[in-house]
This record gives sequence, structure tokens and C-alpha cells, in this order.
Amino acid sequence: MFLALASFLLFGVAVAQDNVPAGHKLLMEQFDNIKPGDIKASKVTGLLEVSFDGTLLYATKDGRYLIQGDAYDVLKKVNVTEEGRAIARAEALTNADPDTMVVFDVADGKPDYTVTVFTDIDCGYCRKLHREIQAYTDLGIRVQYMFFPRSGPNTPSWTKANNVWCADDRAAALTNAKAGLDAPANDCGPTPVETHYKLGLAAGVTGTPAIMTETGVLIAGYVPAPELRERLDEIAATAP
Repeated sequence: MFLALASFLLFGVAVAQDNVPAGHKLLMEQFDNIKPGDIKASKVTGLLEVSFDGTLLYATKDGRYLIQGDAYDVLKKVNVTEEGRAIARAEALTNADPDTMVVFDVADGKPDYTVTVFTDIDCGYCRKLHREIQAYTDLGIRVQYMFFPRSGPNTPSWTKANNVWCADDRAAALTNAKAGLDAPANDCGPTPVETHYKLGLAAGVTGTPAIMTETGVLIAGYVPAPELRERLDEIAATAP
């Protein structure tokens, strides 16, 4: 994941902020995507917490060393890194433009929950999830899809995602594509596929479908509609 993250960031950008701690400034100089609000004190004593669009790393206070891995609170028996990741993912999703997603809404437009699903048109379990899309919406769950062709750029899956986006009816095109009917080739200019893919990588998506709640909890893989509703209820009940 760190290699994917590094390829997503640009290096060597000057930082002109005054009154910024030296360690924070060093990180912002080295990584273009880091802003002052992305660096804060960690629950882990002596370390900083650094958010890269949904990915969470630790850093020494001088900014010299980055640390990748999970930290566990042995007293509370919780993964404090995963708690931080959820917050970072939720913030990253709030910066994603809903108009670039393919949305399947509940009948009255007033969902109990909204989930963002990173999907690959050629993924078998993504297709299984989509065959049951009516069951999710009937249970009060709005599904908003973001494109994540696992094979990467310049592959058939990537092209299919672009073609779906360029279709006149994107929801129908996505449904047909997941049924094995390719959307007609159509160049409509820039599409959000690359942006979605990079956001997914930064947020820790390694497979599809990847379901993210509004609070940034990542649910990996296909989950039947009734079970997903139960899990969303549980997450809501235990939220701070």
C-alpha cells in the first residue's frame, strides 16, 4: 500500500506556513498532498498521525520517519489505527463529488443509510451484489458506486468503466455491463474513473466490492442485503 501511496503523491513542494512545527513542515515539504489539518497528535504516545486521503500512517515527531502498521490498545482491546482510518476515509469521502458516482437510491429518496461501493464491472461478487440492488434499496440503503477496475489503467475493465460513465443512462449501462453486456464505446472526454481508482487505493481498497459507510468503516466483500442492514444498524448503535 505504501508504494501505491507514494506513486500517488508528488515530492519537493515548498511550504511557506509560519508557526508550523518542524516535523509537520518536513512532511508537507516531502508530500504534496499533506496539508496542516492532515497531521495531528496520535493516541500512540510520541507519534504523529498522518492522513493521506483515507490512508493512515504514523510519523515520528520530527517528521523524519514514517511508520506503516496497526497500533492496538491492549487495555481497551481495540485497533486504534482502524478507528483513525475510518475517520480519514469518512473525510476523504466527503471530498468526493457525488455527481461522479452512479447512484441507486431508495424509493422515497430518504435512505436510512448511504454506502459507497468501490466496484469492478468484471468482478463476480460485484455482479452478485448488483443483482440484488433492489433488496438493498428496499431495506433503506442507498448505494453509490465508485469505479475501481482492479486490473488498473489501460485494461478492458477500465475501458468498460469509462464507457459506462459516457452512456446516456449510466445506471442502466452499469446494470447491463454487470450482466455481461458491454456499454457502447463512447469518448465523452475526461471521466472520474482514475479519480475513483486513486481514492480507492489511498483508502486501502485491495479488492471489490469494497463497501464504505458514511462514518468510514470499510466492509470488505459481498454482504447480502439483510446482513448489511444489520451491520449498519450495529455500527450506528456503537458510534460515538
